[in-house]
Amino acid sequence: MNLKWLALAAIVLLLLGCTQSQNPQNPDDLNSDSNSPGNPDVNVPVDQNQDQNVSLTGFVSVRVVDENQSPVTGALVRLLDANDSQEIAQLVTDQNGFGLFSDFAFLDVNVLVGDQNDSVFESASQQVTVDGNEFVSFVLTEKRWARPPSGSRTTARTVQADDSEFYPLQVQVPKGSILVLTLKVRTFNVAEGGLIFRHPLIGDVYLDANETKTIWFPVNDDVRIESFWPDSNVNKTFLPVYAIPQDWR
Repeated sequence: MNLKWLALAAIVLLLLGCTQSQNPQNPDDLNSDSNSPGNPDVNVPVDQNQDQNVSLTGFVSVRVVDENQSPVTGALVRLLDANDSQEIAQLVTDQNGFGLFSDFAFLDVNVLVGDQNDSVFESASQQVTVDGNEFVSFVLTEKRWARPPSGSRTTARTVQADDSEFYPLQVQVPKGSILVLTLKVRTFNVAEGGLIFRHPLIGDVYLDANETKTIWFPVNDDVRIESFWPDSNVNKTFLPVYAIPQDWR
């Protein structure tokens, strides 16, 4: 009987010895793996002097203001890869004109204010250092948001144009409404180079033949959108936009 207990005790001791050899308790042994990746290096050197590019690791902070340095709320800001111009992310600025791209690990990016296709914003940018942190400040030369303010009344219309007239010939919009206007240049009766559409509220909008762009502006009074040949001050035709009473049927 005693021999059986001694044999069992020997087996238990043997098993305990194997377990300790597979799970070392020495903290130095736990960190002795020379192939362990360890913590990633977060202090990646960054070149801050690239041409009009933002080269930050981890975040990009932006602020959009108008020519009077007042913050612009609701400005669409897009983060693009500088190498292939692919969009990485986008945001809309808050009531203070600020926006923050975070949770990224990137180098060499461009920041674009507004929609690249619709040329919503004309802006100038510069890198600014505040408390040792780089961010990009944009000054808008025209007070236009990237999209109509939320909750606003909008009226959508689509028109086509060539070098002689618009189709339809006019647009009627309830007074105080925001006109969301889709412009299209027809492929025939258009000189090579497309057309330019002009109005103080939208600036110059250039379209190639068979190209479509969407613009928007508030209609508080009657206005007209003029069309020009590219590189010419000769007005070809115009589209009247009439502001009609809200209760008009």
